[in-house]
Amino acid sequence: MQENLVVVAHSIETQSTLWQAVLSSQNLLVVLEPKYVDLRKKLAHAQASNRLFPQLLLIDIHWLLGEDFYNLCRDLRDLYPGLKVILSDSGRDQIRPTVRKWAITQGASDFSPKITADNAVAIVSAALNVLGVSSIDRKAMEIALSKTDHNQVENQSENSNNQIHAAKRKRRKLKYRGAEFS
Repeated sequence: MQENLVVVAHSIETQSTLWQAVLSSQNLLVVLEPKYVDLRKKLAHAQASNRLFPQLLLIDIHWLLGEDFYNLCRDLRDLYPGLKVILSDSGRDQIRPTVRKWAITQGASDFSPKITADNAVAIVSAALNVLGVSSIDRKAMEIALSKTDHNQVENQSENSNNQIHAAKRKRRKLKYRGAEFS
């Protein structure tokens, strides 16, 4: 049986940790990517070297540092048709249906809001559905959620928004100075 590898690229550490906990609880292999990694290069390298290739990328739109995330979805859809991509917005509690629908037309499999203890079951169920897994191990997820720091997760909204705004300011400064990311 092929192991389901999920790569999580998230700008907020508490979100990455929560995603890793709940997805791992569902017997998925989860790898957290550091900020500013060139996903296209890493995927090309993994494919060329016959390494374990992810079935799912979960990408926070704020992690991309100015890259058009819809363009990334289109590129990945064209380059790796079997790769599923779920976009996430760590700054939002909800994603408007029109935004989700547009993301799907651009190559994403779904677009989810920030994950919390309250919405984790629904969001992870949707992610598992994208992978073709129809059932969720609720008991394992409850155990994983009980091990996370609920106060940290529940109170992250303000910190997440502050980090997002700081990243946007930094991005504007770097663009102004002519810096490039590779």
